[in-house]
Amino acid sequence: MGEQVPVALLLKAAISDWIDQRTAVGVIKYGGPLTTFNGRDAGQDAMEEIIDFCQYQHQRLLEAQADVRALGEVLQTHETH
Repeated sequence: MGEQVPVALLLKAAISDWIDQRTAVGVIKYGGPLTTFNGRDAGQDAMEEIIDFCQYQHQRLLEAQADVRALGEVLQTHETH
């Protein structure tokens, strides 16, 4: 068994790193970090991001299901030989 580590501390560090990475992407892509009063509809942007998230998660689920099926086929083939 491994060392016990407070999950919240690890999550806090990971989120901070992710925010830094996304900010860097924004600076490169849009010329600066996300700011308030930028002329965009934050609610609409958030909804579009949620829809994208749902699609990515569904893709992930479909691919995992395909992997499980493929593994089952391999195991079934192995058992018959």
